[in-house]
Amino acid sequence: MPESCAQIERTCAAYHFLLGVVNERQLDDQVALTHYTRAIGLSPYETYCYPRLAAVYLVHKRYREAAQVVREGYCLLPLNQDTAESLY
Repeated sequence: MPESCAQIERTCAAYHFLLGVVNERQLDDQVALTHYTRAIGLSPYETYCYPRLAAVYLVHKRYREAAQVVREGYCLLPLNQDTAESLY
C-alpha cells in the first residue's frame, strides 16, 4: 500500500528529529539545530519538535530565536491538552 505524501513527510520529520536528539547528546548543537529545523519544516504540526529546538537556542543564549520558535509553535498548533503540554 503506497504511503501518502503526508505520511512520508511525518516519517522524514521524525527521522530528522531523532538525528537532532543524537547530535544534541553528542554536544553538536549546531547540527542538532539544523535537524530540528528540518523536522519542523517537513511537518510543522508535530508538537514534539518545537521545545527541543527552543531549548537548544536557550542553551546558547539565543533568546530571540527561542521565543520565535515557541510563538510559531503556538500559532500553528491547535491549543488543546496534548499540544499545551508538549510545548512546555
